[in-house]
Amino acid sequence: MKKLYYSLFLVTAIAFGFFAKADATMPMPSLTATATSPTAITLNWTVSTSTGAVSYHVYKNSTSTPIATTSLLTYSDAGLTPLTSYTYYLTAFDNLGNYSNTNSISTTTLKDEAAPTIPLNLIGSAISNSQINLNWSNSTDNVAVAGYKIYRNGGQIATSGVNSFSDINLTASTTYTYAVNAFDAANNLSGLSTSTNITTLKINPIPTTSPVFSIELFNCGHNDIKTVNYISNQKIRIVLYSDNVFNADTVDTASVSLSGAKPVSWTVRNVNKDIIKDFIFDFRSKDLKDILNGTSTILFQVSTRNGQNVQKEFKLRVKNSPFKKKIKIINKIEDKIKDTVKKMEDKADSLKNKLEKKINAGGNNIHNLLINGNQQSNYSQKNNQNHGKKDNKPDNKSKSEKGRNK
Repeated sequence: MKKLYYSLFLVTAIAFGFFAKADATMPMPSLTATATSPTAITLNWTVSTSTGAVSYHVYKNSTSTPIATTSLLTYSDAGLTPLTSYTYYLTAFDNLGNYSNTNSISTTTLKDEAAPTIPLNLIGSAISNSQINLNWSNSTDNVAVAGYKIYRNGGQIATSGVNSFSDINLTASTTYTYAVNAFDAANNLSGLSTSTNITTLKINPIPTTSPVFSIELFNCGHNDIKTVNYISNQKIRIVLYSDNVFNADTVDTASVSLSGAKPVSWTVRNVNKDIIKDFIFDFRSKDLKDILNGTSTILFQVSTRNGQNVQKEFKLRVKNSPFKKKIKIINKIEDKIKDTVKKMEDKADSLKNKLEKKINAGGNNIHNLLINGNQQSNYSQKNNQNHGKKDNKPDNKSKSEKGRNK
């Protein structure tokens, strides 16, 4: 029965208009937009009236989702790109389902003409004889700092997206002057930072006193000259006693070698019980190169990471080395090659001399032929002249006979 009465109430309420009917549209608000900075635009609009509570949807460009929903008559959009056009759309609606037509407007953000702040606290440190590291405090900007320009001795050498830079390939013991400035996406430049002077480290000369070495061979007794069996796995130990140059912080372990062999292991330990740890390098006898049977010299070499080199020779007695015979064979081959080359050079010189002689002889023959030809030509000319004179000479005999006749 109660349900029947409730249904009759609803029908009667609808018939007599007890429930408000939704408007087809609400008044469309007027919309204005103002660019307030390179990164912000402010929207303002007029009120839209309704019997219900009014709010507003704000859309930007082609987005289907509102960037804002507000009951106010203004909205500021921030975080925009300088000198860029944006289009905004505004719709009013109420809680009864009424809505207005959409209004739109376009405007462009302002040009960014503000430069970043000057970088502060520029410092540098020389970490080697060819590298200097720089650091400085971050700059700020009304939009954003895009990066920094780095200058060395007055000229730009690089840009960096962070507040640090490493300058490499420099000259040792040389002073360089650095400065930096900041720039933004619109290429607005800050002023230069305060400059700073940094000098690269010097190249330390090879120490005049070489570090102390010792050599130890396992299972070989305690003779002054150690005996090593090449074909065994006998271990050869070199101890490098550290000093202020060759120590655990400076030695380049990749540079260590003993007669062409690399260490199979190495450790750092305080061998002589001083305050500095020492290096212990272990080698295998069969890894050594070009050592001969009998007393042979082995060469230990080591370098520091900044390029200092030290080497030391040790004497060993060597057994079962495979290199002696090979070296003799190589020497014989080298001697034979040298003899062959010498013979070929001698033969080439002989052929060269013969060829030069033939060329010279051929030249002399041509010269002689030319001389003989000239002499014969001259002789013929003289004969012709003599014949001419003979024909023109008076007959002496006739004159004599004429005298006698008289």
